[in-house]
Amino acid sequence: MSLKERIYSLETEYAINFYPSDKAAEKTPAASTIVQILLHCLVAEYGLPNCVFLLNGSKFHHDVGHAEWSLPECRTAQEAAIYDKTADYLLSNVIPQTEEILAQNGYEGHLLIAKNNVDSAGNTYGCHENYLMLRDAELLGGEKFLRYLVRCLIPFLTTRQIFAGTGRVMSTDIPFEISQRASFIELPVSTTTTSERAIVNLGRENEPLSAGNYRRLHLIVGDANLSGWATWMKLGTTGILLRMIEDLFVVNIPLLRDPVAALQAISRDLSTVVPLRDGRAITALDIQWHYYELADTYLEQFGCSDEEDTLMEAWGKALEDVETEPLSLRNRADWAGKKYLLNKYLENNNSDWDNLSSSVFTALQAWDLRYHNIGQDGIYAKTWQPDTKVEKAEIAIAAKQPPQFTRARIRGEVLADAKNNGTEVNVEKWGELVWNRKVYTLGDPLTFYSPFLPINIYKLLQEEINHADPIIRARIAVFLIEQDNPLLVKLLKKVATQDEDEQVRRVTIQALGNSGNKATWQDILIQCLPDKNPMVRWTAEWALDNLSQGKKTVPSPPQMNKSQDEETLVQIIR
Repeated sequence: MSLKERIYSLETEYAINFYPSDKAAEKTPAASTIVQILLHCLVAEYGLPNCVFLLNGSKFHHDVGHAEWSLPECRTAQEAAIYDKTADYLLSNVIPQTEEILAQNGYEGHLLIAKNNVDSAGNTYGCHENYLMLRDAELLGGEKFLRYLVRCLIPFLTTRQIFAGTGRVMSTDIPFEISQRASFIELPVSTTTTSERAIVNLGRENEPLSAGNYRRLHLIVGDANLSGWATWMKLGTTGILLRMIEDLFVVNIPLLRDPVAALQAISRDLSTVVPLRDGRAITALDIQWHYYELADTYLEQFGCSDEEDTLMEAWGKALEDVETEPLSLRNRADWAGKKYLLNKYLENNNSDWDNLSSSVFTALQAWDLRYHNIGQDGIYAKTWQPDTKVEKAEIAIAAKQPPQFTRARIRGEVLADAKNNGTEVNVEKWGELVWNRKVYTLGDPLTFYSPFLPINIYKLLQEEINHADPIIRARIAVFLIEQDNPLLVKLLKKVATQDEDEQVRRVTIQALGNSGNKATWQDILIQCLPDKNPMVRWTAEWALDNLSQGKKTVPSPPQMNKSQDEETLVQIIR
């Protein structure tokens, strides 16, 4: 079965441009110097000195000439979009202070930070997506599942740009393309990120986000979006596809004859027809409709979250708009908003895309850079306040508070304790921290609690036990059972016997059966035996037996008949 919980995250490389006040001055600060000053200004309010991790769980550091901001571990695409916009907001806020410190050190000038993917010299830098996903499916594993994963992803990622591209003023021969990264992609698949860039990158196969049957899917093909809607759609639709892949649901894959050529052709003309391996030729829109309809069927059968329901509505509307009038996406998709404003600029200057003079083209390139300026003078920042999807109140919360239901919460709260109370802490890795000279491992990115947290964990978790997400309620219940506190009996009895979700009841009952505390929990388990759901009743019987024997095991329900064996599935993906 596909994952019911997933991690979404982004690593964005921001371009740093410093313009001296005295154009004749030869002295300019190194990028690493600017990043260090930016970090110094950020941690004054949002972090700790000499620590690259911030209170909201993010990481900010210098990386090969760029400022790199890594988002905290997020549970949903919407949450990732919020923290991505928050990164832009926080960096924008510290630009004036950074300029002051630079001036004090002899560097008078203006600092521009751009969130884009290519500079005027033709150098590219990335916005890397990270997803927690299964390493192997139930009926398909190893190289066979990896091949299936790649085959399913490539047509989708190649065409996703029609709503997730950022747009770029390219050259007088090819004035505009909808994806900034497309021209720099060289291969369908590779294991490197700085050379031989690929549509599907496998360079992080040995760096899983969690132990066990998990992989870190690391994608480098996408653009860095300013639009929160585009970030949400980019991550959210990919997350839905990953669910389908993990359940081996994707069939009749529209395999492209030349994916890289198709990626670049679509970027230059979204209506272009690209050839498939089976001899057909279809558009990017056709391919996206194929995935949309497949997702619609899948979610109808397997169920969907509220966010997935909203995503499907937005995805379908976006495809309808591309079909009728692509620029009607201008209030959502970066490339469409940019193209619309550029069209107005050309109209006001009595020019058009087919007759660009060198001076007008140079002006368009300068305008393009200003669009990506995350400062207050940026064209995007002036056009959408604060964003196409993310609200100011959400940014204000995310600036100082980590995501509440991943390990980022633990990291952020320990850093906050150190900032407020002076406790000794050192955080250098995503999965580890040192607090009061003790090393703690944070192996599961979806765990958001820990007994060592310097807070009233009982108060927080008892309030959160009514969370709308049943997966979060189940995790909280398991943690509370592990505390073995008699004061929690009444609360946990309510969860085990009355929670509206049968999976929450089953997980809670299973944890009670593994607790080893017969005296405290046996009566609750007995009250679970009349549950209306047969699987819950079966789990309660197992838990009582387990508790009486003092075992700590995982129940194994009867195996269901499988409709297809592995060989049949391999034939399908071939």
